[in-house]
Amino acid sequence: MNNREKLKEIVEALEMGFTTQTVYSANVTLDQIVKEDRLKIGDKKLPLAILIYPQSGRLMTGAILQDVRNVPTARIVIVDTMTTPESFNEDEADIADALMDKAKRLFNAVNKSGLWKTVTNATYNMLLHVFDANMCAVELIMQLEELEGECYD
Repeated sequence: MNNREKLKEIVEALEMGFTTQTVYSANVTLDQIVKEDRLKIGDKKLPLAILIYPQSGRLMTGAILQDVRNVPTARIVIVDTMTTPESFNEDEADIADALMDKAKRLFNAVNKSGLWKTVTNATYNMLLHVFDANMCAVELIMQLEELEGECYD
């Protein structure tokens, strides 16, 4: 199972939608929001976790030189709809707080999964109205070092 599939499993267990997209395609997806339907974007339910591709990172070897581990820098943007940021109020603050809670739960679930070395810190950005649609988002950035790599001759 690759890192994307592992993350999808974790995110869906947290009852969020999941997709993998480039920054450009994420913008297009988020523009498809039907303002009356805050429950989903297309066929994806909200909040939605978007794993931004392509990823960058490092490749590492283990004790056996043929053992190659991937260490990607995962950028996961968790988004939900909101009214315009110009009218930011308690309802929008609740959405922002709920998204931050989802980011913390995702961070914790990644560490509890046993699929990667423990992530001791992650960077996050809280974003309002980032895309053309009225959105609130938390971008979570963390290094995911695989515990076991693949052997190559």
